Amino acid sequence: MRKAGILLLCATEFFLGSVSLFAQGVVPLRFQGKVKEERSAKLGVRVRRAEFDRFETEELPEARVSTGGGGVPQEGPVDPKAYILGPNDVLKLKVWESEEYEHELTVTPEGELVIPLVGVVDLRWKSLEEARAIVKEALKKRFKNFTFSLTLKQLRRFKAHITGQVEFPGAYDVTAADRLSTLIYMAGGTANFPDIQNILIIRRSGTETLSVDLSRYFRLGDTSQNPYLLDGDIVYLPRLDFRANVVVVVGDGVTGIYTIDENESLDGFLKRVDALFHTSDISHIEVVRGDRVDTVNFIDKGGEYLLLPGDTVYIPTISDSVYVVGFVTSPGAVPFNSGESIEGYIALAGGPSEDGSISRVKVKRLGKSYSLSEIDRIRRGDVIIVGERFSSQVVRYLTPVVQIASLILTGFAAGVF
Repeated sequence: MRKAGILLLCATEFFLGSVSLFAQGVVPLRFQGKVKEERSAKLGVRVRRAEFDRFETEELPEARVSTGGGGVPQEGPVDPKAYILGPNDVLKLKVWESEEYEHELTVTPEGELVIPLVGVVDLRWKSLEEARAIVKEALKKRFKNFTFSLTLKQLRRFKAHITGQVEFPGAYDVTAADRLSTLIYMAGGTANFPDIQNILIIRRSGTETLSVDLSRYFRLGDTSQNPYLLDGDIVYLPRLDFRANVVVVVGDGVTGIYTIDENESLDGFLKRVDALFHTSDISHIEVVRGDRVDTVNFIDKGGEYLLLPGDTVYIPTISDSVYVVGFVTSPGAVPFNSGESIEGYIALAGGPSEDGSISRVKVKRLGKSYSLSEIDRIRRGDVIIVGERFSSQVVRYLTPVVQIASLILTGFAAGVF
């Protein structure tokens, strides 16, 4: 019995050696370039409605806020047409006639400017440029042949109020050089699904109520949608109503939650929110609606395809690379070349690894997998997956079985069993 066990052990080891020789080497313990199952945004991520919480808040840039005393950080020179004067602004007035007159004047709490030897002028809700014209007319009553200058020496500080979906609603000290985003930052940032496309700014002057789409400022740098603050402004940041017309957009530079108009087409919506760039693959836009995924060619069907509340719109990016992964020597991105073959791309990735097979290749495109017979040519952003050789799979599956069998037979040979 002992001799038979030894013979069986030798035969098993000879079989294992033959299989290993056939496979041209022993399979390593870990796979080379194994493809992860989860999807990345570039390889076809789809955000379901249950994942709304990923887009809870819009990150706000840090803002430098003056604590009083010194100068206030500004974006650049004050625009005389845009800067609205108010109480506590300090102006410097110079008048040249036969002599030079110079005064530092402060706008009163009533919005008036008291000019020595001239009188009082009303500057309420006037721009710096308008104030210059008003002051010039007032100076004509006192001086004949004169020249003058009226400049802004020191910015005023005032209260602006913010309420709604921010961490700390309340009144904050700001200046006329501060924008809406600065006030939101001072209030601790946004919270609880803010609708930043429909922010309301109520002007105390009573002249207007602004509706602001702050997302355009974050995405496009549109400063008209991030206005300067005025004395007594009341900012209301509403909450997104998920029972209303809300969709999710996933794409480079535009990912977030957006409101849609009733019966709004994909074409009209994407143009309205400026979601398309020169790198957007507009011929393969995906709309996830429940368990269904529609692929829409924006040029041909964008005007006909109507969005519904709860849709997720995925805008793929035209990549300048092709990704080669799996059993290759150097998995990763390689440059796209319109005339390159699949074999050429695999060669750029170092060729198949020891256990890779050029005949076991699949291509992943926009989240779907294709065999080589289904692919006419490689496109930007495609993922080439090089599979494992059959012989390597055989060794990998048999190795544990043979090892266990070897242990059992060794036990028999040693008289353990």
